[in-house]
Amino acid sequence: MNAHTIRILLVENNAVAAKLLAIQLSEYGYISHIAPHGKAALELLEKNTYSLIISDLHMPIMNGITFISIVRKNPLYTNVPIVVMSSDEHEDTAVTLLEAGADDYIAKPVQMRIFLSKIQSLLAKHIAKNKVISQQLAQHLSLTQAVVIVCMNTPDNDFAKALLCSVSSEVIVVASAQEFQLQIAEHDDVCIIVDSEVTWLLHEIECMQNFKIAGKIPLLYVYESNAQSPYDTLCNVFPVPRQTDFQEMCRIVNFVLQMLESQKAKSLSLLKQAVMHSSFVFEREFEYKTSAFTVSILHENCNDMPGGDFYEVVTFNERYSFVFLGDIMGKSWGAWFYVPAYLAYIRSTIKFISARNIKELAAAPHKILNLLNSYFAKDLQLSNVFTTLTLAVIDNEEQRIILSNAGGIYPLFYSNQTKMITDVRISGILMGIDGTSEYSKLELSCEVGDAVCMYTDGYVESTNEQTSKLIGIQGVKEVFAECISSNLSKASEFDEEYMNHFSIQKNEDDRTSIIIRCGNNL
Repeated sequence: MNAHTIRILLVENNAVAAKLLAIQLSEYGYISHIAPHGKAALELLEKNTYSLIISDLHMPIMNGITFISIVRKNPLYTNVPIVVMSSDEHEDTAVTLLEAGADDYIAKPVQMRIFLSKIQSLLAKHIAKNKVISQQLAQHLSLTQAVVIVCMNTPDNDFAKALLCSVSSEVIVVASAQEFQLQIAEHDDVCIIVDSEVTWLLHEIECMQNFKIAGKIPLLYVYESNAQSPYDTLCNVFPVPRQTDFQEMCRIVNFVLQMLESQKAKSLSLLKQAVMHSSFVFEREFEYKTSAFTVSILHENCNDMPGGDFYEVVTFNERYSFVFLGDIMGKSWGAWFYVPAYLAYIRSTIKFISARNIKELAAAPHKILNLLNSYFAKDLQLSNVFTTLTLAVIDNEEQRIILSNAGGIYPLFYSNQTKMITDVRISGILMGIDGTSEYSKLELSCEVGDAVCMYTDGYVESTNEQTSKLIGIQGVKEVFAECISSNLSKASEFDEEYMNHFSIQKNEDDRTSIIIRCGNNL
């Protein structure tokens, strides 16, 4: 059982063929929603979101070409891959489909091995494209406040101090192209004030035009008489006569700053809507029972924005369940857009494992991490991205948990017999640094009442509001102990206790916690 899977929209008027294809796709972890024609598929698109669309060409009511043309007009599905199936092998048909917006074309009868290869390739490209988009968005959706950069030939600190007291943002004075470059590189959102006598700025703005969207940068151009601004085609220019009253200039600056914040808030809102339609949004709370254990998961985004935390729960049979918890290094959107790639590797590896000796591999989770790490290190997309990853194998038959870990966030183990909490210190560097690294394992024989706590660095690196110090692993251990003494077994209860214990009003990072307890009463 997967806690979350990739959804595929399958548009096929042959009910038997559609059902068979859906069954085959399900064996690879994909969920398929079937529509008998284009019109029915459009109705499903209004209610659900999909990572891939597979469509037949010749269908009643609405054919494939019309359907694809309509889909491509929907902004939410501009980049979603579309594969068309048809027994029509004419070259003109394939060209027409590609021009309508299809990404690939496969002839019927479908050869499943080739078909799956195409699907996986398209999904990988889709993920890579999302990565590029995320990097562009991250630059414009920074939560830092906009700054005012005043460009002068000679620094005027008195003017800067007066302006700082009158506007709602930081004011920085620069007197050279080099100083300007340093400030532009450090700040995402800026408002520029430049005097008409400054000539060195024009070249810098022209260079920016070649690398970023300089046309959106607001610029207050202070001029003498009716001088024409040289920045009109490059920036959003606000002409300000030199004789303008200082308070009036401050009013204009504040107006521009408010405009920047409004634009950023609107873009952020639209992006959040897109994320909520993504098939890679994790459930905030997830509860799962096996015959001998309970698994409780809490996943909390930071500022309602997804980050690098991810989890996966997979059950092979009545005996074995795998629980993965990872945290990709990076902040917010930049980390989140790598999550699908990591999950794709984990799921394909699990699929590979399921065709082999489950008992042997379940007893050796460190070998699974070895395998995943070698994949991550070879992948060009992930080779410079590092992650922590903990794998807990639940063995119901022998009532044990087998752990393997990459990174410095150690799970915690509570023994009901000794009434003690210990760090499960399993050696292993971050994944992706060295593809030849070897990981280790540790087996925990469990009794009813024993519990394991897995968590990401969002808990460790938060600040204790009372002491202004980092909470650290010891602080997490204190909270876990309080939960044990109060018989709190849910991850949501652990999280609530954590927030209250350290008087935390707002976290600076996403956080995920998993509580695995021996005994199946949540």
